[in-house]
Amino acid sequence: MAFRSAAGTGIDTDHTTGFTLDIPADVEVDDILVLVLPNKGADADATVTDDDTGGNTWTKKGHVTNLGRHQVWWKRATSGTASKTITVADCTESTCGVIAAYSGRLATGDPFNAFLSEANAPGDETMAEITPSVDGCDILLGVSLPDNVTTSAQACTNPGVLTERAEATSAGGFDSGVSLADAPQTTAAATGAFTWSQVNRNGGSFAMALAPAGGAVVAPAAGGLTVAGLAPTILTPRTVAPAAGALTLSGQAPTVLMPRTVTPAAGAATLTGFAPTITVSAGTVVQPGLGALTATGLAPTILTPRVLTPAAGTLTLAGLAATIVTPRVVLPGLGALTTTGFAPTIRAGVGAIPGLGTITLTGFVPTIIAPVSALPGVGTLTLTGYAPTVTVGITQIAVVVVRSLAPRYAVTRTLAPRYDVET
Repeated sequence: MAFRSAAGTGIDTDHTTGFTLDIPADVEVDDILVLVLPNKGADADATVTDDDTGGNTWTKKGHVTNLGRHQVWWKRATSGTASKTITVADCTESTCGVIAAYSGRLATGDPFNAFLSEANAPGDETMAEITPSVDGCDILLGVSLPDNVTTSAQACTNPGVLTERAEATSAGGFDSGVSLADAPQTTAAATGAFTWSQVNRNGGSFAMALAPAGGAVVAPAAGGLTVAGLAPTILTPRTVAPAAGALTLSGQAPTVLMPRTVTPAAGAATLTGFAPTITVSAGTVVQPGLGALTATGLAPTILTPRVLTPAAGTLTLAGLAATIVTPRVVLPGLGALTTTGFAPTIRAGVGAIPGLGTITLTGFVPTIIAPVSALPGVGTLTLTGYAPTVTVGITQIAVVVVRSLAPRYAVTRTLAPRYDVET
Protein backbone atom coordinates (compact mmCIF):
# COMPACT_ATOMS: atom_id res chain seq x y z
CA MET A 1 0.00 0.00 0.00
CA ALA A 2 2.43 2.60 -1.13
CA PHE A 3 4.29 4.27 -3.95
CA ARG A 4 5.06 1.84 -6.76
CA SER A 5 6.86 3.72 -9.55
CA ALA A 6 7.04 7.02 -11.43
CA ALA A 7 8.05 8.59 -14.75
CA GLY A 8 8.46 12.04 -16.29
CA THR A 9 8.94 13.70 -19.66
CA GLY A 10 12.57 14.58 -18.86
CA ILE A 11 14.68 17.63 -18.01
CA ASP A 12 15.13 20.45 -20.55
CA THR A 13 12.99 18.77 -23.18
CA ASP A 14 10.97 20.94 -25.57
CA HIS A 15 7.20 20.43 -25.35
CA THR A 16 4.81 23.15 -26.45
CA THR A 17 1.28 21.94 -27.26
CA GLY A 18 1.58 18.46 -25.78
CA PHE A 19 3.69 15.38 -25.00
CA THR A 20 3.62 11.59 -24.67
CA LEU A 21 4.63 9.68 -21.55
CA ASP A 22 4.89 5.91 -21.02
CA ILE A 23 3.11 4.40 -18.01
CA PRO A 24 5.55 2.32 -15.91
CA ALA A 25 5.70 -1.38 -16.79
CA ASP A 26 5.18 -2.58 -13.19
CA VAL A 27 1.74 -0.99 -12.76
CA GLU A 28 -0.89 -3.47 -11.53
CA VAL A 29 -4.68 -3.64 -11.49
CA ASP A 30 -6.31 -0.99 -9.23
CA ASP A 31 -3.12 1.05 -8.87
CA ILE A 32 -3.90 4.77 -8.79
CA LEU A 33 -1.99 6.84 -11.36
CA VAL A 34 -1.52 10.56 -10.61
CA LEU A 35 -0.45 12.94 -13.40
CA VAL A 36 0.60 16.57 -12.78
CA LEU A 37 1.15 19.01 -15.66
CA PRO A 38 1.18 22.73 -16.51
CA ASN A 39 -0.48 24.37 -19.52
CA LYS A 40 1.49 27.59 -19.76
CA GLY A 41 -0.10 30.51 -21.57
CA ALA A 42 -3.78 29.51 -21.36
CA ASP A 43 -6.42 29.05 -18.68
CA ALA A 44 -7.69 25.86 -20.29
CA ASP A 45 -7.59 22.13 -19.64
CA ALA A 46 -5.28 19.85 -21.54
CA THR A 47 -6.67 16.74 -23.21
CA VAL A 48 -5.36 13.55 -21.54
CA THR A 49 -5.83 10.12 -23.14
CA ASP A 50 -3.91 6.85 -23.49
CA ASP A 51 -3.93 3.71 -25.64
CA ASP A 52 -5.24 1.47 -22.84
CA THR A 53 -8.08 0.08 -24.97
CA GLY A 54 -11.06 -0.83 -22.82
CA GLY A 55 -9.44 0.61 -19.71
CA ASN A 56 -10.50 3.44 -17.44
CA THR A 57 -10.28 7.01 -18.72
CA TRP A 58 -8.35 9.89 -17.17
CA THR A 59 -10.23 12.20 -14.77
CA LYS A 60 -9.19 15.73 -13.86
CA LYS A 61 -9.08 16.15 -10.09
CA GLY A 62 -8.40 19.87 -9.96
CA HIS A 63 -6.48 22.86 -11.26
CA VAL A 64 -5.20 26.29 -10.30
CA THR A 65 -4.52 29.27 -12.61
CA ASN A 66 -1.28 31.28 -12.40
CA LEU A 67 0.34 32.22 -15.74
CA GLY A 68 -1.40 29.17 -17.18
CA ARG A 69 -3.54 26.33 -15.86
CA HIS A 70 -1.74 23.84 -13.58
CA GLN A 71 -3.59 20.51 -13.44
CA VAL A 72 -3.85 17.15 -11.63
CA TRP A 73 -5.32 14.12 -13.42
CA TRP A 74 -5.81 10.57 -12.16
CA LYS A 75 -6.73 7.10 -13.40
CA ARG A 76 -7.33 3.66 -11.85
CA ALA A 77 -5.26 1.02 -13.63
CA THR A 78 -6.72 -2.08 -15.27
CA SER A 79 -5.01 -5.29 -16.37
CA GLY A 80 -3.93 -3.62 -19.63
CA THR A 81 -2.65 -0.29 -18.30
CA ALA A 82 1.03 -1.10 -17.72
CA SER A 83 3.43 0.16 -20.41
CA LYS A 84 0.70 2.03 -22.27
CA THR A 85 1.37 5.58 -23.57
CA ILE A 86 -0.29 8.74 -22.27
CA THR A 87 -0.94 11.49 -24.82
CA VAL A 88 -1.39 15.07 -23.60
CA ALA A 89 -2.66 17.58 -26.17
CA ASP A 90 -4.33 21.00 -26.53
CA CYS A 91 -1.75 22.92 -24.51
CA THR A 92 -0.63 26.39 -25.64
CA GLU A 93 2.91 27.63 -25.05
CA SER A 94 4.68 25.01 -22.95
CA THR A 95 3.97 21.83 -21.00
CA CYS A 96 5.63 18.79 -19.41
CA GLY A 97 4.44 16.07 -17.05
CA VAL A 98 5.16 13.61 -14.26
CA ILE A 99 3.24 10.49 -13.30
CA ALA A 100 3.36 8.26 -10.20
CA ALA A 101 1.60 4.97 -9.46
CA TYR A 102 0.35 3.96 -5.99
CA SER A 103 -0.74 0.48 -4.90
CA GLY A 104 -3.23 -0.51 -2.20
CA ARG A 105 -5.53 2.46 -2.74
CA LEU A 106 -9.34 2.52 -3.00
CA ALA A 107 -10.58 0.09 -5.66
CA THR A 108 -13.70 2.13 -6.48
CA GLY A 109 -14.68 5.81 -6.51
CA ASP A 110 -12.54 8.88 -5.99
CA PRO A 111 -9.23 7.78 -4.42
CA PHE A 112 -8.47 11.20 -2.87
CA ASN A 113 -9.28 11.52 0.82
CA ALA A 114 -8.10 15.16 0.83
CA PHE A 115 -7.12 17.57 -1.96
CA LEU A 116 -6.07 21.24 -1.98
CA SER A 117 -4.73 23.51 -4.73
CA GLU A 118 -3.04 26.89 -4.32
CA ALA A 119 -1.56 29.62 -6.53
CA ASN A 120 1.93 30.67 -5.46
CA ALA A 121 3.57 34.06 -6.02
CA PRO A 122 7.35 34.37 -6.52
CA GLY A 123 9.08 33.58 -3.23
CA ASP A 124 6.00 31.80 -1.84
CA GLU A 125 7.26 28.23 -1.52
CA THR A 126 4.62 27.08 0.96
CA MET A 127 1.03 25.90 0.89
CA ALA A 128 -1.63 25.20 3.50
CA GLU A 129 -2.02 21.88 5.32
CA ILE A 130 -4.53 19.13 4.63
CA THR A 131 -6.07 16.76 7.17
CA PRO A 132 -6.79 13.19 6.05
CA SER A 133 -9.73 11.50 7.77
CA VAL A 134 -8.41 7.91 7.67
CA ASP A 135 -5.16 6.23 8.67
CA GLY A 136 -2.68 5.00 6.11
CA CYS A 137 -2.95 7.70 3.44
CA ASP A 138 -0.14 8.53 1.03
CA ILE A 139 0.58 12.29 1.23
CA LEU A 140 1.49 13.88 -2.11
CA LEU A 141 2.80 17.33 -3.07
CA GLY A 142 2.74 18.43 -6.69
CA VAL A 143 4.44 21.67 -7.78
CA SER A 144 3.74 23.06 -11.27
CA LEU A 145 5.61 26.05 -12.72
CA PRO A 146 5.35 28.24 -15.84
CA ASP A 147 9.14 28.32 -16.16
CA ASN A 148 12.10 25.97 -16.60
CA VAL A 149 12.63 25.63 -12.84
CA THR A 150 13.22 22.57 -10.63
CA THR A 151 12.12 22.03 -7.03
CA SER A 152 13.70 20.27 -4.05
CA ALA A 153 13.46 19.78 -0.25
CA GLN A 154 9.72 19.04 -0.24
CA ALA A 155 8.41 18.51 3.30
CA CYS A 156 5.59 18.99 5.81
CA THR A 157 5.23 18.39 9.55
CA ASN A 158 3.47 15.02 9.32
CA PRO A 159 4.72 12.73 7.78
CA GLY A 160 7.84 14.93 7.42
CA VAL A 161 10.32 14.80 4.55
CA LEU A 162 8.69 13.97 1.21
CA THR A 163 10.54 11.91 -1.39
CA GLU A 164 10.58 13.42 -4.87
CA ARG A 165 9.41 10.70 -7.27
CA ALA A 166 9.66 12.49 -10.61
CA GLU A 167 10.53 15.89 -12.05
CA ALA A 168 10.33 17.35 -15.57
CA THR A 169 11.10 20.66 -17.28
CA SER A 170 10.48 22.02 -20.76
CA ALA A 171 12.92 24.51 -22.36
CA GLY A 172 13.37 26.07 -25.77
CA GLY A 173 11.34 29.27 -25.85
CA PHE A 174 8.33 29.16 -23.55
CA ASP A 175 9.30 27.10 -20.48
CA SER A 176 7.59 25.05 -17.78
CA GLY A 177 8.40 22.65 -14.94
CA VAL A 178 6.68 20.16 -12.64
CA SER A 179 7.50 17.76 -9.79
CA LEU A 180 5.73 15.21 -7.57
CA ALA A 181 6.82 14.08 -4.10
CA ASP A 182 5.21 11.88 -1.44
CA ALA A 183 5.50 10.05 1.87
CA PRO A 184 3.19 7.64 3.73
CA GLN A 185 1.28 8.85 6.79
CA THR A 186 0.62 6.16 9.41
CA THR A 187 -2.05 7.85 11.56
CA ALA A 188 -4.52 10.41 10.21
CA ALA A 189 -3.53 13.92 11.33
CA ALA A 190 -3.04 17.43 9.98
CA THR A 191 0.02 17.50 7.75
CA GLY A 192 1.09 20.99 8.73
CA ALA A 193 2.10 23.46 6.02
CA PHE A 194 3.97 22.15 2.98
CA THR A 195 7.31 23.71 2.01
CA TRP A 196 9.84 23.29 -0.80
CA SER A 197 12.74 25.10 -2.44
CA GLN A 198 12.92 26.62 -5.94
CA VAL A 199 14.10 29.72 -7.80
CA ASN A 200 11.53 32.48 -7.21
CA ARG A 201 8.77 32.07 -9.79
CA ASN A 202 4.98 32.02 -10.01
CA GLY A 203 3.35 28.60 -9.94
CA GLY A 204 0.72 26.28 -8.60
CA SER A 205 0.87 23.62 -5.89
CA PHE A 206 -1.30 20.65 -4.93
CA ALA A 207 -1.52 18.83 -1.58
CA MET A 208 -3.17 15.42 -1.83
CA ALA A 209 -3.98 12.41 0.36
CA LEU A 210 -4.59 9.06 -1.37
CA ALA A 211 -6.84 6.85 0.75
CA PRO A 212 -5.93 3.20 1.42
CA ALA A 213 -8.15 0.33 0.29
CA GLY A 214 -11.31 0.21 2.37
CA GLY A 215 -10.99 -1.78 5.55
CA ALA A 216 -7.25 -2.18 5.11
CA VAL A 217 -5.45 -3.73 8.06
CA VAL A 218 -1.77 -3.16 8.68
CA ALA A 219 -1.12 -5.17 11.80
CA PRO A 220 1.26 -4.77 13.41
CA ALA A 221 4.30 -2.70 12.48
CA ALA A 222 6.77 -3.18 15.30
CA GLY A 223 4.38 -4.42 17.98
CA GLY A 224 1.92 -7.30 18.18
CA LEU A 225 -1.76 -7.91 17.38
CA THR A 226 -3.59 -10.56 19.39
CA VAL A 227 -7.20 -11.62 18.80
CA ALA A 228 -8.62 -14.21 21.21
CA GLY A 229 -12.14 -15.62 21.65
CA LEU A 230 -14.62 -18.17 20.38
CA ALA A 231 -14.23 -17.16 16.72
CA PRO A 232 -11.65 -14.41 16.27
CA THR A 233 -11.88 -12.96 12.76
CA ILE A 234 -10.04 -10.48 10.55
CA LEU A 235 -12.31 -9.45 7.68
CA THR A 236 -10.88 -6.92 5.24
CA PRO A 237 -10.27 -6.28 1.53
CA ARG A 238 -6.52 -6.24 2.12
CA THR A 239 -4.34 -7.31 5.03
CA VAL A 240 -0.66 -6.83 5.65
CA ALA A 241 0.01 -8.65 8.89
CA PRO A 242 2.49 -8.25 10.39
CA ALA A 243 5.53 -6.21 9.37
CA ALA A 244 8.03 -6.71 12.15
CA GLY A 245 5.71 -7.81 14.93
CA ALA A 246 3.42 -10.78 15.43
CA LEU A 247 -0.22 -11.54 14.62
CA THR A 248 -1.96 -14.10 16.82
CA LEU A 249 -5.53 -15.39 16.57
CA SER A 250 -6.64 -17.89 19.22
CA GLY A 251 -10.10 -19.42 19.57
CA GLN A 252 -12.48 -22.06 18.27
CA ALA A 253 -12.45 -20.87 14.63
CA PRO A 254 -9.91 -18.11 14.02
CA THR A 255 -10.40 -16.73 10.51
CA VAL A 256 -8.66 -14.32 8.16
CA LEU A 257 -10.92 -13.43 5.22
CA MET A 258 -9.85 -10.90 2.56
CA PRO A 259 -9.15 -10.56 -1.18
CA ARG A 260 -5.42 -10.09 -0.69
CA THR A 261 -3.08 -11.14 2.09
CA VAL A 262 0.59 -10.48 2.66
CA THR A 263 1.38 -12.37 5.86
CA PRO A 264 3.87 -11.77 7.43
CA ALA A 265 6.95 -9.78 6.40
CA ALA A 266 9.49 -10.21 9.16
CA GLY A 267 7.18 -11.19 12.00
CA ALA A 268 5.02 -14.25 12.63
CA ALA A 269 1.33 -15.05 12.12
CA THR A 270 -0.27 -17.77 14.24
CA LEU A 271 -3.81 -19.12 14.01
CA THR A 272 -4.75 -21.64 16.72
CA GLY A 273 -8.16 -23.22 17.24
CA PHE A 274 -10.73 -25.77 16.10
CA ALA A 275 -10.74 -24.75 12.41
CA PRO A 276 -8.27 -21.94 11.65
CA THR A 277 -8.94 -20.65 8.13
CA ILE A 278 -7.39 -18.20 5.67
CA THR A 279 -9.79 -17.52 2.79
CA VAL A 280 -8.76 -15.26 -0.06
CA SER A 281 -11.40 -14.58 -2.70
CA ALA A 282 -9.09 -12.99 -5.27
CA GLY A 283 -5.50 -11.86 -5.37
CA THR A 284 -2.28 -13.12 -3.90
CA VAL A 285 -1.26 -14.72 -0.65
CA VAL A 286 2.39 -14.34 0.26
CA GLN A 287 3.03 -16.33 3.44
CA PRO A 288 5.46 -15.57 4.86
CA GLY A 289 8.29 -13.27 3.81
CA LEU A 290 10.94 -13.66 6.46
CA GLY A 291 8.57 -14.67 9.22
CA ALA A 292 6.45 -17.74 9.85
CA LEU A 293 2.78 -18.61 9.43
CA THR A 294 1.37 -21.35 11.65
CA ALA A 295 -2.20 -22.67 11.67
CA THR A 296 -3.00 -25.28 14.30
CA GLY A 297 -6.35 -26.95 14.92
CA LEU A 298 -8.73 -29.70 13.83
CA ALA A 299 -8.90 -28.58 10.18
CA PRO A 300 -6.55 -25.71 9.37
CA THR A 301 -7.26 -24.47 5.82
CA ILE A 302 -5.87 -22.03 3.25
CA LEU A 303 -8.35 -21.36 0.45
CA THR A 304 -7.26 -18.96 -2.30
CA PRO A 305 -6.99 -18.54 -6.07
CA ARG A 306 -3.25 -17.99 -5.77
CA VAL A 307 -0.77 -18.92 -3.05
CA LEU A 308 2.92 -18.07 -2.84
CA THR A 309 4.04 -19.88 0.30
CA PRO A 310 6.57 -19.26 1.78
CA ALA A 311 9.53 -17.16 0.64
CA ALA A 312 12.24 -17.48 3.23
CA GLY A 313 10.05 -18.32 6.20
CA THR A 314 7.99 -21.35 7.17
CA LEU A 315 4.32 -22.25 6.71
CA THR A 316 2.96 -24.92 9.03
CA LEU A 317 -0.55 -26.40 9.09
CA ALA A 318 -1.14 -28.90 11.88
CA GLY A 319 -4.44 -30.67 12.55
CA LEU A 320 -6.72 -33.55 11.64
CA ALA A 321 -7.28 -32.43 8.03
CA ALA A 322 -4.84 -29.70 7.12
CA THR A 323 -5.82 -28.45 3.66
CA ILE A 324 -4.61 -26.04 0.97
CA VAL A 325 -7.15 -25.55 -1.84
CA THR A 326 -6.18 -23.23 -4.69
CA PRO A 327 -6.12 -23.03 -8.49
CA ARG A 328 -2.45 -22.09 -8.36
CA VAL A 329 0.18 -23.03 -5.81
CA VAL A 330 3.83 -22.07 -5.58
CA LEU A 331 5.13 -23.88 -2.50
CA PRO A 332 7.67 -22.93 -1.23
CA GLY A 333 10.40 -20.56 -2.35
CA LEU A 334 13.34 -20.81 -0.03
CA GLY A 335 11.36 -21.82 3.04
CA ALA A 336 9.45 -24.92 4.06
CA LEU A 337 5.81 -26.03 3.99
CA THR A 338 4.70 -28.64 6.52
CA THR A 339 1.22 -30.13 6.87
CA THR A 340 0.62 -32.59 9.70
CA GLY A 341 -2.63 -34.40 10.49
CA PHE A 342 -4.91 -37.29 9.61
CA ALA A 343 -5.43 -36.29 5.97
CA PRO A 344 -3.25 -33.35 4.92
CA THR A 345 -4.17 -32.30 1.36
CA ILE A 346 -2.95 -29.92 -1.33
CA ARG A 347 -5.47 -29.48 -4.15
CA ALA A 348 -4.37 -27.13 -6.95
CA GLY A 349 -4.90 -26.32 -10.61
CA VAL A 350 -1.26 -25.46 -11.23
CA GLY A 351 1.35 -26.41 -8.67
CA ALA A 352 5.04 -25.69 -8.40
CA ILE A 353 5.99 -27.63 -5.28
CA PRO A 354 8.59 -26.80 -4.04
CA GLY A 355 11.12 -24.41 -5.58
CA LEU A 356 14.26 -24.49 -3.51
CA GLY A 357 12.61 -25.39 -0.25
CA THR A 358 10.98 -28.48 1.24
CA ILE A 359 7.39 -29.68 1.46
CA THR A 360 6.43 -32.37 3.96
CA LEU A 361 3.01 -34.01 4.34
CA THR A 362 2.68 -36.31 7.34
CA GLY A 363 -0.52 -38.15 8.27
CA PHE A 364 -2.73 -41.15 7.58
CA VAL A 365 -3.55 -40.23 3.95
CA PRO A 366 -1.42 -37.26 2.78
CA THR A 367 -2.55 -36.23 -0.72
CA ILE A 368 -1.56 -33.87 -3.55
CA ILE A 369 -4.15 -33.46 -6.34
CA ALA A 370 -3.23 -31.19 -9.28
CA PRO A 371 -3.78 -31.18 -13.05
CA VAL A 372 -0.29 -29.75 -13.64
CA SER A 373 2.54 -30.01 -11.15
CA ALA A 374 6.25 -29.41 -10.94
CA LEU A 375 7.29 -31.53 -7.96
CA PRO A 376 9.83 -30.38 -6.83
CA GLY A 377 12.42 -28.12 -8.46
CA VAL A 378 15.56 -28.28 -6.39
CA GLY A 379 13.93 -29.12 -3.10
CA THR A 380 12.43 -32.31 -1.70
CA LEU A 381 8.82 -33.47 -1.40
CA THR A 382 8.12 -36.02 1.32
CA LEU A 383 4.80 -37.79 1.92
CA THR A 384 4.63 -39.97 5.02
CA GLY A 385 1.57 -41.95 6.10
CA TYR A 386 -0.59 -45.01 5.46
CA ALA A 387 -1.63 -44.13 1.89
CA PRO A 388 0.17 -41.06 0.53
CA THR A 389 -1.11 -40.10 -2.93
CA VAL A 390 0.11 -37.86 -5.77
CA THR A 391 -2.51 -37.38 -8.52
CA VAL A 392 -1.52 -35.09 -11.40
CA GLY A 393 -2.05 -34.57 -15.11
CA ILE A 394 1.52 -33.67 -16.10
CA THR A 395 4.35 -34.15 -13.66
CA GLN A 396 7.95 -33.03 -13.52
CA ILE A 397 9.38 -34.76 -10.47
CA ALA A 398 12.94 -34.38 -9.26
CA VAL A 399 12.89 -36.23 -5.95
CA VAL A 400 9.79 -37.65 -4.31
CA VAL A 401 10.30 -39.64 -1.13
CA VAL A 402 7.33 -41.79 -0.13
CA ARG A 403 7.33 -43.64 3.18
CA SER A 404 4.15 -45.66 3.44
CA LEU A 405 2.39 -48.95 3.76
CA ALA A 406 0.61 -48.47 0.42
CA PRO A 407 2.12 -45.75 -1.80
CA ARG A 408 -0.01 -44.61 -4.77
CA TYR A 409 0.71 -42.65 -7.95
CA ALA A 410 -1.88 -41.66 -10.54
CA VAL A 411 0.06 -39.81 -13.23
CA THR A 412 -1.15 -39.07 -16.77
CA ARG A 413 2.25 -38.02 -18.06
CA THR A 414 5.62 -38.00 -16.34
CA LEU A 415 8.75 -36.11 -17.39
CA ALA A 416 12.12 -37.20 -15.95
CA PRO A 417 10.77 -38.77 -12.77
CA ARG A 418 12.73 -40.21 -9.92
CA TYR A 419 10.96 -42.05 -7.12
CA ASP A 420 12.45 -43.17 -3.82
CA VAL A 421 9.79 -45.51 -2.46
CA GLU A 422 9.98 -47.04 0.99
CA THR A 423 7.24 -49.49 1.91
